Amino acid sequence: MLRRDALRLGATTSVAALTAVSMLAAASPARAEFVDAPDVVVFCDPALRDALRRLGLLFRARTNAPVRLMCAPGNLMAAQLKRNERDDIFISLLPIIRQLAAAGLADPQPSAGSWRNRLVIAGHGTGGGALAPDALPALLADRKLGAPDPGPNAIVDTPALIRRLGLEQALAGRISGQVDTGTVAWLLARDQVGLGLVLSTDARGGGLATAVAIPDDAYPAVRYAAAFSKHVLSRNAAAFMQFLATDQARASLTDSGLEIEA
Repeated sequence: MLRRDALRLGATTSVAALTAVSMLAAASPARAEFVDAPDVVVFCDPALRDALRRLGLLFRARTNAPVRLMCAPGNLMAAQLKRNERDDIFISLLPIIRQLAAAGLADPQPSAGSWRNRLVIAGHGTGGGALAPDALPALLADRKLGAPDPGPNAIVDTPALIRRLGLEQALAGRISGQVDTGTVAWLLARDQVGLGLVLSTDARGGGLATAVAIPDDAYPAVRYAAAFSKHVLSRNAAAFMQFLATDQARASLTDSGLEIEA
């Protein structure tokens, strides 16, 4: 009998505790209100990780404000914004920035500029040159070309690009499909593929050399832009956005493999 009463008392106490917690949760806002957040949270495309990490260090040296990066394909980051995740600045592909602006989730900042990321075929110790269909087999020898697979997050439609360049026969059976250009660069840096179709930032970040440049008219231009998120909270967000347009930031972005267009 004593044991049953003790169990009943414990259950009553637990219910009371849960009720109190529920009442407290109901009285609290759904998400914490950071009234004075010094850190700048930046959502960015994975291809910009190294470039923005360098910018973050430069900005912190100027302001003592940390920059925290969250990297994922733009459409996944956009989904996070729709779920009211905290983000101060969103840096992604220009079409995604425009979509977010149309949905009222982001405020584009043309003054920060736009940056182009070119596609290249990269390797180890190879020199630059014009792309020629009969040159790739010799460059590859008995190895394969790493390239991103088609998909919703793909930066380029590899099969369409290969057809556009007239390389179907030269590369028949010689392509190793990967998740994205970053994975291709990772494999290339570890000598697991002979050459790789990557972005300039991938090649620069991985210490790779450009073998051949892809002609501009062979694929849609890869351009990025910056926008304030509708959830901007950091008191240093505006300063970081202004920093993107400085000569120091632009020189760093250029050194990371990007081309400043505006």
